[in-house]
Amino acid sequence: MIGEDLTLAADPTRLAAVTPPPARQRAAQEESAPRLERIAIRDFEHVRPDAANDWMRRALSQDVLTAFSELHQLDVYDETMLRFVTRDAPDVLDAAQRAGIGMLVEGAYWVQDNELSVSAQVKSVRPLQLVASAHAEGPVDQFSKLTGRLVTDLLAQLPVTVPGPLAERLAHAGGASLAARRLLAEADGGNGVEGPRAPGAARSAVPPGASLWNPTQRPWFRWLALADFLMAHPSLAAPAPDVEGELRGVLEGYRKALEAKDLAALRLYYEDFPEGQQAALARYFDAASGLRIELSDVRVAIIGDAAAVSFTRHDRFIDGATGQPQEVTVRVTKRFARGASGWVIQNEP
Repeated sequence: MIGEDLTLAADPTRLAAVTPPPARQRAAQEESAPRLERIAIRDFEHVRPDAANDWMRRALSQDVLTAFSELHQLDVYDETMLRFVTRDAPDVLDAAQRAGIGMLVEGAYWVQDNELSVSAQVKSVRPLQLVASAHAEGPVDQFSKLTGRLVTDLLAQLPVTVPGPLAERLAHAGGASLAARRLLAEADGGNGVEGPRAPGAARSAVPPGASLWNPTQRPWFRWLALADFLMAHPSLAAPAPDVEGELRGVLEGYRKALEAKDLAALRLYYEDFPEGQQAALARYFDAASGLRIELSDVRVAIIGDAAAVSFTRHDRFIDGATGQPQEVTVRVTKRFARGASGWVIQNEP
C-alpha cells in the first residue's frame, strides 16, 4: 500500500494473497506487529564527477543500504524502490511522504589525489531536520573500510540495536578488494543508476492508501468486503495468480545465468541489454574465477504489469589477477515489466 500501509514481501507469508484477511483478523495482526521505521537510502552525489569514479555513486549507497537492511527496527528502501512505489515522483520529499518514509539517508563524495572523502546525513522527513551525520576519508583502496566506518558512525547516532555479526563485520571491514567492488558495481549498473530527471516528469498517480496489488487502486475497505463475500461463497472464488512466484522464478533463472557467465542467456532477461552493460559484465566474468552467487531476503512490490524486486546478492569468487578469494555482498533492486513473453528487467526510466 502507498502511504502508511505499503507492504513488501520479505517472505511468502507477508504477502500471501491479493485479498487481505477479514477485518477483525487484520486489526489483531496490526496491533501485535512491531512498528518499523521506514527509511530510504538515496544514491550518493558525486561532487567532482569524473568517469573513473562515478561507479562509487551506486556502490556507496549500496553499502549503506546493505548494512541498514540487517536492522530489524528498520524497513529499508533504496531509491529505485522508492521511485517505483511512488510512480517516479520527481520531488523526493513528496515521494517519501507518499510512501510513509520517516527518514532519508543522503550522501556525497569526491576523490582527489587518490583520496576518497565521503559524507552522509540521516534526515527526518516530517519535520525535515538532521538526525545523524558522519564523514570518512582515506585512501581510495580502503573503500570498504571507509564505508564501514561511515555506517558505524551513522548507526551510533540512531535509536537502533545493531546485531552482533553486523557490528563485527563493520568493525573489521576489510571487504572485497577495490577492483572487485568496482567490477561488480559497473557490471550491475544497467539498472538502478539514475540519470538526470526530466523537469516535467509525471507525478505519482497512486493515491495514499492504494494497494500495490490492485491495478484499479481500490481502497482497502472494498477488498475487505470482497474478501468477506468470497469467504461466504467459496465456490465463486477463483485462485489468485501467483505473481510473486513468477517473479521469484525469473529471478532464480537470472541468478543461474549470472553464475554460469552466460551473456546470451542474460540478454533474454532484459528489456534492453546495451553494449556497455554487456562489456562490463564480460569484464566481471573474466576476473571472477569460480563465481558463486546467492540471492536472499527477496522483497516484491507489484503495480499492475510492473514490479520492483529487492534482494541481497552475495558473490564469492577468486580474483583472477591476484589469486585472492573475494566476497561482495550488496542489496539490489531491479525493476520488471511483464510483456507477452513474461517478466523482463527494465532499466531505470
